[in-house]
Amino acid sequence: MKGGKENAIKGRQALERAIEIDPTYAPAVARLADSYNSFLVIRYTEEWGTPALAELMLATAARAVALDPGDAYTHVVFGNALTQLGRHDEAVVELERALRLNSNDVDVLQIAAAILFRSGFPEKAVELGAKRMELDPFQSPSGFPSYAKALFLAKNYAQAVVMAKRCEPTNTSCILTRIAAAGQMCQAAAGKAAVADLLKLQPNYTVHDETAVMVVRWRRKSDIDHFADGLRKAGLPE
Repeated sequence: MKGGKENAIKGRQALERAIEIDPTYAPAVARLADSYNSFLVIRYTEEWGTPALAELMLATAARAVALDPGDAYTHVVFGNALTQLGRHDEAVVELERALRLNSNDVDVLQIAAAILFRSGFPEKAVELGAKRMELDPFQSPSGFPSYAKALFLAKNYAQAVVMAKRCEPTNTSCILTRIAAAGQMCQAAAGKAAVADLLKLQPNYTVHDETAVMVVRWRRKSDIDHFADGLRKAGLPE
């Protein structure tokens, strides 16, 4: 399914209906937990960045693990949910479990990269992102946001922009990465254009809006400061 607010909401509703039919179907429960991540990191609704939704994501992911503890995807989604509540050490443990179960699942690798860059290991996240690209060079746009963020935090700004541009054009997470990377590369025109793209989708969005939801999710303050510095340099309002 393509990205964007409407499709994110439709996808979440479809998963909720599937679970009503069969509440023991672990793949649907895990996918529902993963869908909450989009609402936490992108301002689709008033649930954006809220502790209540993060707790719901964690509870749903824990339920998926209980239903199918031998599935790599359930563990990596559970790990991602833990990062939403700042429980990074536990998240990395779940990530490692997932990779032991299946280190070649492209969906697992995508989410694993998110756990790693949020937990302060961007270089390792880049390695998994590159592996995912090797396994699935024609992957859907949903595979690029975490890889782009990891590349940015590893200070590979140019490649971060390349990956961010492969996202859905409405994915504000990727637009923010483009803005921050342009700022760090002192590319004023590119930064201005990316800021304009963001503000069309999220009018009045500020640096503070972005950093406020990073505080718990990202382990290292230095990573938050690094990203915010790029946003400011590109001209995103404080």
